[in-house]
Amino acid sequence: VAHERTTSAAVTAIFERRLGKRAQLELALPMQSVGGSGSRQSGVGDIDIGGKYVLHADNRASRILTAGFEIRVPSGNSDRGLGAGFAAIEPYLAAGTFWRDTYIQSQLKLEFPWRRPQEDRELVYNIYLGRDLAVTPDGWTIGAELNGENDEVALTPQVRKGVTRTGALAVALGVRVPLVNREEQHVQWVGYLLWEFLEPVRPRR
Repeated sequence: VAHERTTSAAVTAIFERRLGKRAQLELALPMQSVGGSGSRQSGVGDIDIGGKYVLHADNRASRILTAGFEIRVPSGNSDRGLGAGFAAIEPYLAAGTFWRDTYIQSQLKLEFPWRRPQEDRELVYNIYLGRDLAVTPDGWTIGAELNGENDEVALTPQVRKGVTRTGALAVALGVRVPLVNREEQHVQWVGYLLWEFLEPVRPRR
């Protein structure tokens, strides 16, 4: 039996806006490219609209707990392989702390597809451990993230580098390696460009 080999790539632009001291709005706009059998489809995927609120923060102990939600809008053309083709509501809890020289961040999310069978619901969790190799904003950070989605589990080792001395720009690159169900998962390259647009790109004189 011949299996069709497909390749996919996605770039997501995420806009975040603070509301007061504890709330934040988010908008994620993905651009996807899916190819197979000599053809390729590219375009906008499913847009995510969400918000989150800080439930607890302790600066002295470096702890934070956040609750949030995301609404997936089926803006992509699922017939072309762009987007899931249905709306979903995704509540989550996220927590973070700093232990010695290590960052610890975690997220637990439930995905409820709109008007879909109950078996389409998903449990998603991510646990990240990272360590700064320098105290300056343009230094290196190494880390690893455990990614789980129902019965699929993967590990994503990664590095992050500040591009500017102010920390306004940073880039990261990692590789997502399946740990179980490898016949249903594939090795993926992942990364991001972070722009803190409220911070100056160049140091103020």
